[in-house]
Amino acid sequence: MKKSLTLLVLCFLLSPSLYAAKTSKQPSKACSGTNFEVVSLRPGCSTTCYEEPCKVYFHMPRGKGKYRVLDNGFSIGAFRAGRKVLLGSFWQGVHRFTIPNAGVPDTHLFVGGREN
Repeated sequence: MKKSLTLLVLCFLLSPSLYAAKTSKQPSKACSGTNFEVVSLRPGCSTTCYEEPCKVYFHMPRGKGKYRVLDNGFSIGAFRAGRKVLLGSFWQGVHRFTIPNAGVPDTHLFVGGREN
């Protein structure tokens, strides 16, 4: 179990960074880095949060109006363009945040947790 989890984390951390910079229409600034309880994300960056729940802030892409944010295909909500917003708190697993029709790359978050 630990071996497969380690492999999953390694693949998660390496794969998004290989293509994110090439697909972005906006300059991608770095994420807030690896944190324990709070992360700040933007389109095209990926990071790890080692504690659950993990509070996630997101810098919305520039534009007009609102953009809808999805987590693994499920709607989180619609947020104003160009603002830093609170997406909520997330638990253990891999979360892929997408913003349909915004022309920005996906953002990935891995939330670690305690083994039972």
